[in-house]
Amino acid sequence: MDVQFFNNNEKLYKKILQDIGEAKSFVYLETFSFGKNKIGHQFREALENCAKEEVDVRLLLDGFGSSTNRKYFKKLSQLGGQIKFYKKFKISFNIIHDNNYRNHRKLLVIDDKISYIGSVNITDRSINWRDATLRLSGTISTTFRDVFLDNFKIADKHIFIKKPHTTSIKLKDIEIFRDIPSIKFQKIRNEQIRLIKNAKKQIIIETPYFLPGRKMRIHLKKAVKRGVKAIIILPKKSDMKIVDILREKYFGKLYKYGVSIIFYTPKILHSKLMLIDNEIFSIGSANMDPRSTLFHFELNLFGTNKEIIKHIQQHLKESMSHSENFNYEKWKKRSIIQRIMERLLSLIKYLL
Repeated sequence: MDVQFFNNNEKLYKKILQDIGEAKSFVYLETFSFGKNKIGHQFREALENCAKEEVDVRLLLDGFGSSTNRKYFKKLSQLGGQIKFYKKFKISFNIIHDNNYRNHRKLLVIDDKISYIGSVNITDRSINWRDATLRLSGTISTTFRDVFLDNFKIADKHIFIKKPHTTSIKLKDIEIFRDIPSIKFQKIRNEQIRLIKNAKKQIIIETPYFLPGRKMRIHLKKAVKRGVKAIIILPKKSDMKIVDILREKYFGKLYKYGVSIIFYTPKILHSKLMLIDNEIFSIGSANMDPRSTLFHFELNLFGTNKEIIKHIQQHLKESMSHSENFNYEKWKKRSIIQRIMERLLSLIKYLL
């Protein structure tokens, strides 16, 4: 398996467009956000060109996260492309419930040869963000093809048997974990907690939105108590101001536990990574917040592949070299308004 790692989205988009342009059999793309903008236009054109050459093109997009619609893909559809939107946003009496579940996965598979998995969306606003995406070439792509087709089949179904769509898939030194909207099945979160429980030396988590559940907080505390170094890398400012306000609620206790909290400063950090003892990694679409855990379709890759770990180690080293430490004394002096907002937002954290 050949591995390439991208944290520069401009370079990533160029490589993806090149791979799409060379597709011979199929292009399957699943993403939360497909923008009606320059990047979106470039991808649409590339996909239309594929369809003209009778390449099987299928898109699975989130109906809320994407600014596009069926009309935007009219030409692609006429050329034989298949486009599905998972739950378009709708105005209703029960607007929150009806629009709560989302497809947040990011996956691209081309010709059973190339797969992309990570955190990046297809939209202009992501160009200058710091994401983390793997380009994998080899037989793993046949498995990712099946993962895509499984989700494509149920994208417009309200009722389906959940267990088969959450079974992890083990392949040598990597394992694919799938989440669906569910209270019972939370495979990615459970695996992350298991890794934290078993960590011996170091835990590094890089995530844009950090609203850790009680279990994760407990096991981070226990890990530090047994001598494990725990580091959380967050953006100084994310694209979700409301989450930035609420996350402050957790910083004080985590800091007292001995967890190191640092903030990446150059630009928006959007990657979702975990590295345990420099031996086990996680990369994918899942955020560390209740919404991602309970209400999203998510896709993460876990494993011990040494080449992937080498890339992630370098990425995290760069992130930490451009970060500043959490200031506990300043945090203690945050305003009354900030504290009130934290309490109020914690009541609706499952909706954020």
